[in-house]
Amino acid sequence: LIQCIYNWIDLERFHPQDCRELKQSLSLDNKFIILGIAMSWNPQKGIGLFHALADLLSDDCKIVLVGDDLEIKNRHPQIKYLGTIKDVELLAKLYAMADVFVNPTIQETFGKTTAEAMACGTPVVAYNGTATPELVGKDGSCGFLIDENDASLYYEKIMEIQKQTKENFGR
Repeated sequence: LIQCIYNWIDLERFHPQDCRELKQSLSLDNKFIILGIAMSWNPQKGIGLFHALADLLSDDCKIVLVGDDLEIKNRHPQIKYLGTIKDVELLAKLYAMADVFVNPTIQETFGKTTAEAMACGTPVVAYNGTATPELVGKDGSCGFLIDENDASLYYEKIMEIQKQTKENFGR
């Protein structure tokens, strides 16, 4: 008998929660938050796409990136770079605080960050060319998949989530 066992997410830690205090402490009140998390930010993980996406956003939106950002030479003013965070409770709050989680990576074998975001009640917009479609699904209930890593395509789906609000996506 062969059985597929998926990576485990600690639902005691990763779950929807009130993050108003965190949002206020990060000076993100009244902002639509687009979150990205990676071990380290490089072209394969989508840093270029986030910078291009930031050029398209209005002032009521803010991108928040978590992960090693030491290699990023040109920092975009529409992006809040938080660096590496090892505190699991804080990571869970960041996921729950976000209005949408974006995962444009072209190298993904499972997508644990995507699963953690979804466990926190946050819809996902992700690249369709990796393992991520198994998590997000193709019916639009948990977010959207993008066939090309084009910032304007991500922007369209992010704005769709903003219009519908994150509460209208699957649990």
